[in-house]
Amino acid sequence: MICVPLRSVTGTLLLAIALLQGCQSPKVDEAGLTPGQRDRNHGYALLFNLTNSEGELDKILIIKKPSANIQQLIRDIAQTSREAKDKLAAFAEQDITLNLTDPGLPEMESAARKSIESATTRALIFSDETFEREIALTQVKALQYGAHLARVLADRDDHELRVVWLKQFADTYHDLYKRCVAMIVIQQAEMNLPSDEGADQ
Repeated sequence: MICVPLRSVTGTLLLAIALLQGCQSPKVDEAGLTPGQRDRNHGYALLFNLTNSEGELDKILIIKKPSANIQQLIRDIAQTSREAKDKLAAFAEQDITLNLTDPGLPEMESAARKSIESATTRALIFSDETFEREIALTQVKALQYGAHLARVLADRDDHELRVVWLKQFADTYHDLYKRCVAMIVIQQAEMNLPSDEGADQ
């Protein structure tokens, strides 16, 4: 009988466990997915890309100093989006059929979106008096899109935990959307206020 030192066995087991934990299951090839799974993945990839972009929104505060309310709104949107991005990545790690890399868009559509995003970013950077209104308008569009996309995904997915999270995320983005709309309403009211000179007449 050959005796193997216990510490050698233990070391081998620990190494094996570490290797297994470090390995992720490969994703199922696109051809191995059902049409429903492919559509679902495209939706998740779109949401992942959106939250990735929105998660960097607060970087604009490095060069812009809007009012405290706008700053807080920007930070809230960015933080919510970063947390959502991390959650989506975690979902993908747990499901070999869930792929976040392909939004399923035609190349022309992808190029147009990148062009719009680049132009919008430049406009925000070089805006002065109109910055707060411009940032609120861009976020109204992004947040409304994100909330509706999450709700559609919740209707198409059959994973209970993801569905619950998607609905919560949609509600959170909708609340942020309403805050942006309220900001725009306030800004519009302030723009329509009569000047001091006109008020005295």
